[in-house]
Amino acid sequence: MNATCGLCGTYDGEPDNDFTTSDGTLTNSVEEFGSSWVVGSEECTVAPEPPEYPCNGSDRNTDAMRTCYFIIDKAGPFADCHFVDPTPFYESCLYDLCLMEPGEGGECDTAYQYAAACQQEGGQPGDWRTWADCPLPCPNNMIPSKCSSPCQPSCAEPDGGESCPFEDCLETCVCPEGMLLQVDHCVEIEECGCFDGVQYYQVGETYLNENCTEECICMEGNSLTCLAGLSCDVNQECSIQDGIRDCYCIEGYQPDNNGTCQEELYTTAPPTKMVTTL
Repeated sequence: MNATCGLCGTYDGEPDNDFTTSDGTLTNSVEEFGSSWVVGSEECTVAPEPPEYPCNGSDRNTDAMRTCYFIIDKAGPFADCHFVDPTPFYESCLYDLCLMEPGEGGECDTAYQYAAACQQEGGQPGDWRTWADCPLPCPNNMIPSKCSSPCQPSCAEPDGGESCPFEDCLETCVCPEGMLLQVDHCVEIEECGCFDGVQYYQVGETYLNENCTEECICMEGNSLTCLAGLSCDVNQECSIQDGIRDCYCIEGYQPDNNGTCQEELYTTAPPTKMVTTL
C-alpha cells in the first residue's frame, strides 16, 4: 500500500488518481497516461495520436446531431432510461454518423447498445426502433419482441420461459404464437420432433440406445417408435465413433463387404537378400 504505481494505477485506495503519469501529473487521456510509462522505447513505441474527431468541420455534423437526438431527447423513447447517462451513447452516435454514408444505420447500433444498458439496470426503453426506423432483423420465420425471456420455448423445452433461470427480459426474436423453436426456425407444435429426456431428435431421425439393443425413430408429435431385441454381431461392440452410436468391429477386426467383421490380415514382404561384395 502507498508504494506501488504504474499502468495498474496507484495502489493507495483512491481510484480517482489512477491515471497518474510517471512524472506525477494526473491526466484524463488514456494515450498520455500509457505513453508516460513506456520504457525501452526502441522495442515499445509510443501509441499513435488518435484520429481527428470526424465531426469537426464535417457537413454531416448537423444531420448527425438531428438523427441522434432521440437518444438524449427528454420526451423521446429513452426518456425513462436517462438514469443511465445517455451522453456517451449520443456522442458515439455522432461519431459513427459523421464517418458513415447517409442511410447506413449507425444510429441503430448505438441505440441498441443504450437500450441494452438501460434494461440491464432494470429500465425499460420505449419503442425506439419505430421512432428511429430501426427494425430488428429476425432470421427465418421469427418475429421481433421488445421484451421476452432469454429462454425461448422450443421443441425440446416447450415451457422454456417458465423454467428459465434468468429473470431479465431481452429484446430478441421469438416464434409466433402457437409455434416452437426448432434449432434456428419456428415450427408448428405438431411438427416438433422428440425429446427422450436427455437429447432432442428431429422428425425422421433414428438412434440406438446405449447398448444397441433398441433402435428408435422419431415421428411427428413427439412420438418415438422403437424396435427392440437387437444385438451386435459377433466380433462387434456397441460404441460411439464420430458422434454416432452403432455396432463397430472390435480391435483386430475389420468390416467386409457383407457388413460382418473379419479378422484383419497382415502381409509381410519377403526378407531382402543381402549380397556382400569382396
